[in-house]
Formats: sequence, C-alpha cells, structure tokens
Amino acid sequence: MDVNSPYGRTMSRSLWPVAVIILLLSGCAPSFKTELLPTQKPSDRGPLEVVIRPAEDMKTADVAHLRKVLAEKYSLAGFKPVELEDRRSNAGSSVEITVMKYEHSVPGNNGCITTGIGSTYVCPPVAPCLLLPGYYHPQFEMIAEVSFYSNGRRVFKKIMTAKSTSSANIINTGDEEFRNKMEDTTIHNFTVAFLKEADGHENM
Repeated sequence: MDVNSPYGRTMSRSLWPVAVIILLLSGCAPSFKTELLPTQKPSDRGPLEVVIRPAEDMKTADVAHLRKVLAEKYSLAGFKPVELEDRRSNAGSSVEITVMKYEHSVPGNNGCITTGIGSTYVCPPVAPCLLLPGYYHPQFEMIAEVSFYSNGRRVFKKIMTAKSTSSANIINTGDEEFRNKMEDTTIHNFTVAFLKEADGHENM
C-alpha cells in the first residue's frame, strides 16, 4: 500500500491512535493476586539438611534459584545452619524435596481476547478497555513430594503444592522482575505449608 496515496494517508491517520494506545497498554503491569502467608515468629529449630531433587525439565538457573530461596526461607524460619546437600544423613532434621512441577504459565480467556481485539479494530476508542485485567492470568505453580526426617526417622511424606496468580491485560503479562516475584511468593508459601505440616506432626 502506498502511504502517500489518499487511501494510504487515511489508513495511517486511523491507525496511529491505536498504535499509541497499545504502547500505553504495554506499560501496565499485571495485578498480583497472591499474598504471602504469615509465618510464625522464628524460634531456634536447630540445623536442617535440604536435599532438592529437581524435575527432569527444570532449567539449571531455576534449580539454583529454588535452592537459594529455600535456604533463605528456612533460615528465616529459625533453622540454623541450613545445609544444601546431595543426600541426607541420618542425624538431625532433614527434608527431601522431589520437584514434580516448577512452571510459569499464562492461561487466557480466548473468547474475551478475540472480542477485545475485534472491538478495538472496529472502534479504536474502545482500546482503553484492553487496560482492564482479566484477559490473561499469569501464574506460577510448584508441586513437589516432600519427605521430612528427624534423626533418620521419616516424620511424614506428602505431595505439597503452592501457586501464585495474577491478572493481566491483553498486552503486558509481566516482565522478568514480575515473574521472579511470583516464584519467590510461591516458594515462600510452599515453605510455610511445610513448616505447618512439620509443626503439626511434632505436636502429635
């Protein structure tokens, strides 16, 4: 199409507002919906061995990040020192975490997305509606089999899961910083769930 032709100039004038609106939309970050679960006041829990067995499809960087954040969370919960090991010993407390799922996903409402795009094409002033969250729902989920041991005796073995969710517009589903926030929140809540389970068995 010749942009210098009357038709081309008309199309260019009609499309530039849409381009500007899309540029503005791209700066609107997703709305985070998952809160950090409260933790009990840290107490002296003693040393803890942590053995992480990653899922086959986990990236090396994801394994390193999981190990780092788990060590921080366990330390904040009162375990000192926290030792990351390849295998557990039969002394003291240890936890084996076999990761089954460690995954970002961006599910969306396809019907809603199609309608939104179509409405914007027909009527550009409708484009600001695409700012509204709800078109996509970026999330991060972690599922793992967790075994907790005390002095070589298994206290419990359980499949545990944690998920962080958000709501995004049609353009911006989150940058790397946002994705890291989702991961860290999920690992935090996963740790809180583990502590609740471990403390519950200690009190039995």
